[in-house]
Amino acid sequence: MLGGKIVLSSAAALLSATGASALVPVLDKRQYFPANATGLKTITEPGKEGICETTPGVNSYSGYIDLAPDMHTFFWFFESRNDPVKDPITLWLNGGPGSDSLIGLFQELGPCNVTANLTTQVNPYSWNEVSNMLFLSQPFGVGFSYQEEEKGSLNPVTGSFENATLANATGIYPVINATEIDTTDLAAVAAWHVLQGFLGALPQLDAEIGSNKEFNLWTESYGGHYGPSFFNYFNNQNKLISNGTIPGVKLDFNTLGIGNGIIDEMVQAPHYPEFAVNNTYGIKAVNDTVYNYMKFALTMPNGCLDLVDYCRQARETG
Repeated sequence: MLGGKIVLSSAAALLSATGASALVPVLDKRQYFPANATGLKTITEPGKEGICETTPGVNSYSGYIDLAPDMHTFFWFFESRNDPVKDPITLWLNGGPGSDSLIGLFQELGPCNVTANLTTQVNPYSWNEVSNMLFLSQPFGVGFSYQEEEKGSLNPVTGSFENATLANATGIYPVINATEIDTTDLAAVAAWHVLQGFLGALPQLDAEIGSNKEFNLWTESYGGHYGPSFFNYFNNQNKLISNGTIPGVKLDFNTLGIGNGIIDEMVQAPHYPEFAVNNTYGIKAVNDTVYNYMKFALTMPNGCLDLVDYCRQARETG
């Protein structure tokens, strides 16, 4: 499927030489992971050039990093076209929450774009012109990342999953527990361990690149929350590695970048209606009726601003 190599991987093989049990964090009173997985292995096989990154000599790697037997995070890594040995590693995250980073890969800044006839073409402006690029589908349930599997059927009309006992036709589908990672801070913990797994295995996947590189985190949209939370957690973990409290691969921070980020919805939301009709592009995106209702929806009882406030209160009270 991919150029370079396809890598199927699991926790014990990727997390570190010290074993998965050394990396078990306490997320909160409800959740503990990664589990102490056993019997896991990494499988590497030659891939074929011709999909997405077709630049001669530029490798890509894809597969799953498993934090536990039922926690599978999909990744896709592209070498830099310039100098993969010297260039930094950049992690790209789309926002949402729930937006797959493969959207950024195929539609924004990745090595290829998808054409109208569903083929791919090389993107000459890809960020891997100057950086090694890592794309993650996170948290679990986004894109190709999944948890447990269950036999059943997907209703093509409603899009709902039906248990095998009710469905006439069956297949195997991922089952997602939406409460497993339900805050930005929990997503940061999971992403850290995924990164540790990937960076711990990187010298094995590509001996020339290694893991001791400058690290960039770039994100967009809900990344206005992801970015600061992830960087804060990563920095705290770096300190624990430095003082010997935990094992792991330190991240050599270089850049945190946020594009069109949601930083504070209370501040930003009131400006959305205005920008829709009065902007630097000379575009009136909505008519006056929609514009007036947008403003009303902000301040009406149980409107947008009230909902943001309820959300914040819920977070504070746990």
